[in-house]
Amino acid sequence: MAIDIVRATRGDAVRLTQIAHAAKSFWGYPSRWIELWRDQLTITGAYVETHEVYAATDEDRVILGFYALNGDGDRLLLDHMWVQPSSFGAGVGRLLFAHAVARARDL
Repeated sequence: MAIDIVRATRGDAVRLTQIAHAAKSFWGYPSRWIELWRDQLTITGAYVETHEVYAATDEDRVILGFYALNGDGDRLLLDHMWVQPSSFGAGVGRLLFAHAVARARDL
């Protein structure tokens, strides 16, 4: 499977949120905990526009995972990194992490 890393857009926010919720839920946390984390797992269009957010896409341009960097200057944080559970083990997370490290160095 060919995977590309592309800059996410405001229009991707709903899909990114779906991936974050699905990935967090995959690990068996109680539903009440997932509900407590709802705001932290929700990616808004405004967030995408004001942060370094990149998505991994397949050959059909379907988003499989994403990451977001937060901060500026000498201090950047990996604010989000999520992969849809059906893509676990396919190397998506590894590619996203390597891209995030390279992007942080560039910034």
